[in-house]
Amino acid sequence: MSETNLTTTDLQTQTATHLSAIELGLGSTLHAFKIPFTGHFLSLNQGFFLSYTLRILSASTTQSRFQLAQITFEISILAALLKSLSPAGQKWGPMLSISMQGILYSVGICVFGANIVGAIFGMIFLSVWAFIQPLITLVISFGFSDIQKMFSFYIKRLDQDYQISNQNLWTVLISIFAIKMILASLIALASFHMKSQKIKKIQQKLKIRHLNSDTNSANNVKKSVHQKVFSDITKPLFLLSFTLTYIFLFMTEDNSVLFFWKALRPLAIAILVFYFLRSETCHRLLLKFVSKSEYLKSLHQKSQKVFNQLD
Repeated sequence: MSETNLTTTDLQTQTATHLSAIELGLGSTLHAFKIPFTGHFLSLNQGFFLSYTLRILSASTTQSRFQLAQITFEISILAALLKSLSPAGQKWGPMLSISMQGILYSVGICVFGANIVGAIFGMIFLSVWAFIQPLITLVISFGFSDIQKMFSFYIKRLDQDYQISNQNLWTVLISIFAIKMILASLIALASFHMKSQKIKKIQQKLKIRHLNSDTNSANNVKKSVHQKVFSDITKPLFLLSFTLTYIFLFMTEDNSVLFFWKALRPLAIAILVFYFLRSETCHRLLLKFVSKSEYLKSLHQKSQKVFNQLD
């Protein structure tokens, strides 16, 4: 059966299955080996799948932009919910990123239409979240005021020691944002103009079955919550942020007691947050919340269907 002959629900489930396979397979592998920019690659990959699905639906159905926006949003939610069904690996961070990126993509469709323009703006909105989520993590772990002071401190030091002005830093940051937005726009254009057979070949190359990461999953299952929390706080991004904060406090704080307190406070907050996110109790509370809504229950049932198709 060709994709144009699939029902909307079947196409939605099929896309969610392919997206989930990549998130669970390739995504887990890239994260396990600490490959840089993994989150940015996966966000663009998600946008590619959503744009291709939008292309098929906009050409074969008469549904409104809001209905198509809901369909693409639900694909992302299905992929995110599948993370909650996965027996191993990180759940909450990827679930949040996949969901938020789906919401932002849907905003582009709602505002600019279920067409190539809506897909381009949806991709642009979606691509921003991979920059925002790490900042939210840092603010939760260290506090907004400390992060703000730390950035201000290092910006001044860069200007004094290396003559890197504030304007140059903003130029670099804006350039990075612009590059990803251009890539996102090109991917949206490609998804609307590439031949279906070519896209299927790309999907098959990207699609790594969940079974391929059984070794990593088995090792992850054996880890206790405490071991997983320790793994969280030894990640490069967290260690870099904590080290920079520690140096900042060491160079600016005269009172040794305050220095000790301020240095340990963000670490304690981070451990509590990571422990809460790793807790099975939190997972059960989420599922209990989902069970109270018929709409969320239907999405969860669809995610189980997608999960079964991966096996």
